[in-house]
Amino acid sequence: MRVVVHDVVGVRDARVAIDAEPALPPPSDAAVAAVRSHLTDCASGRPGHVWVGLDAPVGLNAGLMQAAGVATPGSSSVWREFIDGYRFDDADQLRDWARAESGGEPKRACDVAAKAPFAPTNLRLYRQTHAALALLLR
Repeated sequence: MRVVVHDVVGVRDARVAIDAEPALPPPSDAAVAAVRSHLTDCASGRPGHVWVGLDAPVGLNAGLMQAAGVATPGSSSVWREFIDGYRFDDADQLRDWARAESGGEPKRACDVAAKAPFAPTNLRLYRQTHAALALLLR
């Protein structure tokens, strides 16, 4: 996973050591702490907003969100509810649950609209999805 921070000075590439390639181990607590620390440092003392690009899915298909027990998809609180109640300890738990609930790998509406080749729970993406949801956003 690569985190790019945009601010009024320009673009700074954090290139943090959180990678979701299947052959690599899960990100360490130290790597996650480094990302959080970097983002906090970027935002400290700056007026307005700091924009952060995260190259990983940060949501699931609407049906999976409902299966997770959150508010009706489309409501303003659904994503925050999902993150606050995120219950998967590792990426494999997320993928196994999603496949059991959906019978496959359903894409989000934005994936369909963008003609994305993979759903967030696809074999190539599910580790990135879990890292973004569980490790960075909570």
